[in-house]
Amino acid sequence: MALKLSQPTREVASVQQNEGLPLLRGQNPGMKFLYCVYPRGWSFHPSFGFLPDLKRLTAKPGCNGVSDNGDLTRTIAGVNSKGGVVLDPNDSRLGDYQGYVQYYPTQCGRRWYVDFCQEATVLPSGEILWTISEDLGEDPWNSFRLQVRDSGIVPRLVKEVYLAMASRMQRELDSLSGRLSMNPALSKRYEEKAQELEAMRKAWDDYAPKKKKRAPKKKTAQPALKRQTADA
Repeated sequence: MALKLSQPTREVASVQQNEGLPLLRGQNPGMKFLYCVYPRGWSFHPSFGFLPDLKRLTAKPGCNGVSDNGDLTRTIAGVNSKGGVVLDPNDSRLGDYQGYVQYYPTQCGRRWYVDFCQEATVLPSGEILWTISEDLGEDPWNSFRLQVRDSGIVPRLVKEVYLAMASRMQRELDSLSGRLSMNPALSKRYEEKAQELEAMRKAWDDYAPKKKKRAPKKKTAQPALKRQTADA
């Protein structure tokens, strides 16, 4: 006897939603990190003046004192022993840049750590394009460095480091000057470097702490000498 089925049962279809960044074969996500500043780590920017150079401390196990579980305690201690300062992401003095260490989730459940200003675009091929967020102004990275400089987190640029920077730029300028006769095309670069050096010197005059002038010492009246007379 034939069995006739009048109505098929519908299969409930489910489409897997991939949330987070994809990881291509052999690709590792960005690791957790912190930034630090060393006493000699300064550079000059024409628009922002003197800015601290931010060095990244990556929590890669086995590197620079990082423990097997990614702990940075010994690494931070090493930075401090060299006179450096580690930027605590939770420091309220960072202002809008507090929490500068951020991350994207990945499809495999891991975290992809990035700077506060990085945006990710995933192409159909799974490739990731990294760009700077346009919502944070024209130059968010150097604005971050400016906040670090003015917040009091790191010590001020000292005169000796500035002099070393100016001396190095002067040597570059002298080197260009010596080659101008053989290569006139360097004249534009020479002028740009000369203007940069002049701007650096002016910026230092504005940045350097002003010494308080000592008040002139008041002249004190000398006591009059009594005239001694001989006994009559």
